[in-house]
Amino acid sequence: MSETNTLYEAERLTREFATNIEGVINDRLLDEWDKISDFLTDEYLRALEKRISEASMEGLGRVSKLHRIESEIASITTKISKELIKCYEKNGSSCRPESESIEFLQRIEDIVRENTGRGCIHGTSSLPVFVTSLSSCIHVLADYLAEMKKVGKKCLINGKLFNEKLKLACEAWDNLTEKLNDLGLYAGEDYNNLEGRVVDDELILRVGSAPGHATHIDLRKGTLEYYDNDVDVNEAMKDYLEKYAGLSCNSHESGVDCEGVNEDNVVKAAKVLSFATSKDLRFRNPEQYYLGNTELLDFLEKQGIEIPIPKEQIQEVRKALKEYIDAVEEALKYAPTKFKPKLEELAKDIEDVLAEVNKKIKELESSK
Repeated sequence: MSETNTLYEAERLTREFATNIEGVINDRLLDEWDKISDFLTDEYLRALEKRISEASMEGLGRVSKLHRIESEIASITTKISKELIKCYEKNGSSCRPESESIEFLQRIEDIVRENTGRGCIHGTSSLPVFVTSLSSCIHVLADYLAEMKKVGKKCLINGKLFNEKLKLACEAWDNLTEKLNDLGLYAGEDYNNLEGRVVDDELILRVGSAPGHATHIDLRKGTLEYYDNDVDVNEAMKDYLEKYAGLSCNSHESGVDCEGVNEDNVVKAAKVLSFATSKDLRFRNPEQYYLGNTELLDFLEKQGIEIPIPKEQIQEVRKALKEYIDAVEEALKYAPTKFKPKLEELAKDIEDVLAEVNKKIKELESSK
C-alpha cells in the first residue's frame, strides 16, 4: 500500500469505527480499536512521516511543521483506548470524552489549520462524534499530503485524481497573483506563502502568510469557504465573490461561506481570491497601493474590476492631502527664497494627486 493510500486508509478505519461505537461498547469493539490503534501508531505514522519529508522536498516549505502532529496522533489513540475502556466498564453508550482528550484533538486541529487553512473538528459531544472529528482531521491531512505534481509556479495537483476545471482555476489564480505581485499589491511575506493544491473535486488555496489564511473550494458540494479574521476584508471578499463570480455568500467574523460554485464560475472565483492576499494592508494604506499606480489602475480597468477602495477611505485620503497642501502653503509664506521653488513644486504635485482622488470619488458616486 502506498503512503498516500495508507493516509486515506487511516481515515476510513476511524470513520467506520465512529459509526460502530454509536451503540453499547463491547469486547469486539475494544479489540477492533486495538487493531486500529496499532495501525495508526505504526503504518500510519510511518507513512505520515515519509509523506511530510517528501512534500518538503517537493517545495512545500511549511510542511515540516507537521512533524509535530505525529506525537499528538500517538497520544490521542491512547486516550481513545482509555475512553473506550471507561465507557465499557460503565456499560455505557454515547459516552462523553474527557476534557483532556478534547484538548489533544484541539491541538491536532490547530496544527492542521495552521498548515492547510481548514478546520476539522465537527463536534465532541459524544465519543462517536469525537472519533468522527479525528477521522476528519486525518482526511484533511491526507488531502494535503497526497502525492502531487507541480503545475505553474504555485499550484500542486494530485496527478492521479484531480478535476480539470479546478486545475484551470488554480492556474488562473496562479497567473493573476503573479501579475498583481508585479504591480505591487502584495507584501513579500504574503506572496512567498501563496500555494494552491488540487485533489479530486477540491481546491485549497493558501492566500497569505497568517496561519489559517486560506480558502477551500469543494466543487462537488458547490461551496467555497474563505478563512480570515479581518471582518472588513471578509465583507469586501463577500462583495467581490458575489459581484464577480455570481456566488451567494455570508460574511462572518472568521471568514466567508459561499454557495453556488460550479464548473462555469470556479475560474472566476479563483481569480477573485487573488485579491484576498495582503488586502488588509491595502485597506489600511490605500494611498500607498493605488494613488499614482497608473499601471495597476489601467490593468484593473481592462479586467472590468472597480478599484477596490471604499469611497470613505478615498475621502480620508483627500482630507489628509488637503491638510498637507494647507501646511505647504503656510510654509511658503515664511520659506527662504531658495526653498520656495521646491515647496511650490511639491504643492503642485499634491494638487495633481488630489484632482485624481476627486475624479475617482465622482466616478464612485455616479455608479451608485
